[in-house]
Amino acid sequence: MERKRNTDCIILPVFYHVDPSEVRNQTGSFAAAFVDHEKRFKKEMGQVNGWRIALKEVADLGGMVLGDGYEAELVQSIVEKVSKNLDRKIFHVPLHFIGRDHLVKYINSWLQDGTHGAAIAILYGIGGVGKTAIAKTVYNQNFHKFEGRSFLSNVRERSKESNGAVCLQRQLLSDILNKTADEIHDVDEGIIKIKGALCCRRTLIVLDDVDKWYQFNAIGGMQNWLFQGSKIIVTTRNKASIIAECVKCKVEPLYNKKSPAFQLACLWMPS
Repeated sequence: MERKRNTDCIILPVFYHVDPSEVRNQTGSFAAAFVDHEKRFKKEMGQVNGWRIALKEVADLGGMVLGDGYEAELVQSIVEKVSKNLDRKIFHVPLHFIGRDHLVKYINSWLQDGTHGAAIAILYGIGGVGKTAIAKTVYNQNFHKFEGRSFLSNVRERSKESNGAVCLQRQLLSDILNKTADEIHDVDEGIIKIKGALCCRRTLIVLDDVDKWYQFNAIGGMQNWLFQGSKIIVTTRNKASIIAECVKCKVEPLYNKKSPAFQLACLWMPS
């Protein structure tokens, strides 16, 4: 608590088989403990009072309470909350991202639906229509719910570079494993390593601007590699690259009164 007063550190109290009111008011086992502390630290009562104040402040923060719940569910909630606070790799999305809420809600629902096994969603449409912005939005809102995650941007252009596919494979592995991946010497070696990483953890992967389906095969592999609950989102301009077993979302241009340009203009025009 002293550190929190002097820095912007995050404190997440976990009340395990104890009620927060007992911590705040130092009743029950806490009352007995403080009676013992006051006997042991008679000459350091200021320190004991500091402990009392700190416990009250901790309880006032709120936190996570086991109560009558299941320990496994509490642990999962702790992991998700800590991961969300520690992993702050999020993407910028335009402030006035207008007209795509329905697609964002649909894909969020698809990502969060536990009845799905490992699955792939394709966002397709002409260039500049908002596919990448939609993908970034749903990634920002959901990445902390997965054990592994990776967002690979500009796959089409990066694949054209020397060893581009290998570089993308290495980034994918580094993101998923949360550490610098070992050297990859060729695409086939990368595929084997990616398969090993994907088969044992629930993962969210976004492949942005895929042009040819071989790019997906080299980077993301086959759907049957994926661990239960894993999801891959692919954005593409090339409708011909869409595979049969996937969720398909066509991103249409917005015209007339639904267009972002029109709506932004209305924000500045007097009524």
